[in-house]
Parts: sequence; C-alpha cells; structure tokens
Amino acid sequence: MLRASSPAMKPFEQPMTWDQREAVTREASAYMTVSGTVSKTFINLAFACTGALVIWSLMSRGIMPPGLGIPLGLGLVAVSWIGSMFINRKPQTAKFLGPVLSTCSGAWAAFISFAIAVAVGTKIAQNPELVGATGPLTNAQAISLGSGIIFQAILLTFGVVGALALATGTGVLRIGGTAAKVITGVTGGIMFVYLAGWLLRMFGISIPYIHGSGIVGIGFSLFVVVVASLNVAMVFSSVLTGVENKFPKHYEWVAGHAIVSTVIWLYIEIVILLYKLFARRE
Repeated sequence: MLRASSPAMKPFEQPMTWDQREAVTREASAYMTVSGTVSKTFINLAFACTGALVIWSLMSRGIMPPGLGIPLGLGLVAVSWIGSMFINRKPQTAKFLGPVLSTCSGAWAAFISFAIAVAVGTKIAQNPELVGATGPLTNAQAISLGSGIIFQAILLTFGVVGALALATGTGVLRIGGTAAKVITGVTGGIMFVYLAGWLLRMFGISIPYIHGSGIVGIGFSLFVVVVASLNVAMVFSSVLTGVENKFPKHYEWVAGHAIVSTVIWLYIEIVILLYKLFARRE
C-alpha cells in the first residue's frame, strides 16, 4: 500500500471505521480553525454594519442631535474598551459580548464618518470649485458629495486588510514576539494621547498640531494608520498561531471580534487622514 510521508495524509492510507470517523470529527470540531474564524468575523462585521447604519440614519435624518455625538461616542468607546478587557479575561464570553461590542464599534465609526462627511460637505458648499462644480450647491448636495470620502476610506480599508491577509496567509508577514510587544506599546501610547486629548477638550484645551491639517497633523495620522495596519496584521498572525496550537473553538469568536474592532479602528484613522488631506486643498 502507498505510504504517505506527510502525517496529514496518514488517514488516507487505510479506510477508517465509523467510530474512528466520529472521533476525528469530534476532535477537529473542538479546535479553532481559519474557516470558523472567518465565519465568526463576518457575523461580528454584520453587527458592526447594523450599528453603523442605524446611527448614520438617525443623524442624517436629524433625529439624533449632533451635540450628543461626542458624549455618546465616548460612552461607546468606553463600553467597547471595558468589554474587550472582559473578553480577554473570560474568552468564553466573546460569543455573546463580541457582537454587542462590534455593534458599538460600528456605531462609533458612523459618528466619526457622519461628522467628517458634514465637515467636507460644508467646505464644498463654501467652495464648489474643490469638486469641479461651476455653480452653487445646496447643503444636501454638498453633504452627499462629502460622503464620497467615506466610500474612499472603505475601499482603502478593504484594500489594506486584503493585502495584509494575503501577506499573513502566505507567510510573508508574521508578527509576534518582540515586534508584537513594540506594536502593543506604541498602540498604548497612541490611545493615551487620544484619551488625553478628549479629556483636555472638555476644558476647552486642544493638543496643538496633531489634529490639524498641517504637515505635523498629516504625518501623525499617517503614522497612526501604519500602526493600526500593523495591529491588523498582528491579529491575523494571532489567528494562525491559535489554529496551529489548537486553541479551543470559542477563540474563533475572540478572534472575530478582535479582527472587526481593529479593522474599524484602521478605517477611522484612514478617513481622518483623508479628511486632513482634503482640508489642505483650500
């Protein structure tokens, strides 16, 4: 009989009994898989899109006052942060908490997106030549044109994520060890800067330069986009590590939530960068 050199081909050397087939199936279903992680990711992504569409609809129709955006958005960020830490301590809860937190992340992304679409639309209304218009535009038309930056950010996000997934899946890029620690440390520093900025803004104080559309502001946003991209690659690498080390099945939900939340962060940073670049066209 033909002998296979690869251990993965051993089951094909001789027919298995029914009991052996059941045992193999039970064993395989107990561990994390790439396909299972992909399906959990799409479930979390569906919840995120639902949250985003609901908030966008409420704000575009004027049902939700713009003044509620910042406090409610900060509340969503806090819920997502605390929930993520809880999942890290109790991974089994990711099946239930993950979709809820993904919905919050999607809602937060919608807040940011709508605010930027309005800001871009306002600039277009004041200067229609920015988009090649020859006559005055209504406010609704300007905001509709401003929403184009959202579509661009979505395309760029999926392009970056697709390239990172391909690079990680083919083994070209794997992030772990010291590199992962450095990226985590830098990410923590960025989060601290954002948190400090939000707190200072409550007292009418803003951190200069980094939030503007100048060279420093654009450079800062570009740096954060790179760090966010590396975080996405690090999550992909963690998924492959979990599959290789046969992590329990519920880690698929952990990974699905982590992928969606990190991709949404990357999207937010990309749309902010695009807005800063657009603001320099004045």
